[in-house]
Amino acid sequence: MENRLYERDHIEQLTLVRPSHLKTGRVCLYVCPECGDIDCGALTVDIADNGDQLIWQLFASETDYKGIMGYYPDVQPITFNKADYMRTFMRLHQGLY
Repeated sequence: MENRLYERDHIEQLTLVRPSHLKTGRVCLYVCPECGDIDCGALTVDIADNGDQLIWQLFASETDYKGIMGYYPDVQPITFNKADYMRTFMRLHQGLY
């Protein structure tokens, strides 16, 4: 996928506009820097919409063919003000057009 299309798609997943491409429904935060393939292993997160907050929770290592390979129990959930979070990602999204 062309870089800008990939980036737009990923921003839409991070903002819950588009569903995740992963079977688990989680969103990738980090993938292989060389090929971008989740099958090399990825850091994924569950994003919960809690009204005025978005929460990144249940951080895990994941591949597409094995699913979740393990959670990171010491990583605590990260809570974002939803309006600020959306505004920040929408600015990035608009910059890709």
